[in-house]
Amino acid sequence: MYKNTLIDIKHIALSLIKIYNREWGDIVEKNYTAQQIAEYLHVKVNTVWLWFRIGKLKYFTVGRKKLVKESDLTRFIESGGNYGDSR
Repeated sequence: MYKNTLIDIKHIALSLIKIYNREWGDIVEKNYTAQQIAEYLHVKVNTVWLWFRIGKLKYFTVGRKKLVKESDLTRFIESGGNYGDSR
């Protein structure tokens, strides 16, 4: 019973995020999933997940979904993949 309710809430939240981003796209920063980043950078999704795990690429979570702000992705690319690297 609760599992279906949580799934419904998740879908509603993601729908609202999409609507919010569409309506306020010029004001709100865009966010990217690991899949989108992998396709854009021509790497495997597992590589993006590795960057998340070792702290090379900053992300935030919405529910169980990990998202990367456009500004963080830009900094990551401009730094040659060293943005967020604490070493």
